[in-house]
Amino acid sequence: MAVPCDLKNLNYLHMKLSANLFRPDLRIKNIIFDWGGVITDTYPQETIKRLSALSEARPDFHSERAAGYVFTPFETGAISADEFRNRIRILLDAEASDASIDDAWNAMLGLLPMERYTLLGKLKSHFRTFLLSNTNVI
Repeated sequence: MAVPCDLKNLNYLHMKLSANLFRPDLRIKNIIFDWGGVITDTYPQETIKRLSALSEARPDFHSERAAGYVFTPFETGAISADEFRNRIRILLDAEASDASIDDAWNAMLGLLPMERYTLLGKLKSHFRTFLLSNTNVI
């Protein structure tokens, strides 16, 4: 049985699972979480803002071209980190350093709120928990 879990229902999930721990018909033994947007907050707009600031050209990172040419291939492992950075430079029409591109890319990553950390500990004490994500090398 798969239980979808996102930020909106993480606490609800814990409440429902905890209330039903001893029901023999409950078959949930494992919970799989995604990292970005479930465990940690993400701010993709911050990455777009920071990447845009690397160039005077101000490219449209919201376009299908940007998604299909840079973001999707990188997030799916179709291109390497070096190729990702080179494609970003092409879109920027600027010579941005690897470090500045990496910093802009990672600007989307938020913190792990303490209440989620605590909740994960509670869930882990009753269920096998797993983290799967499309986290990339950068």
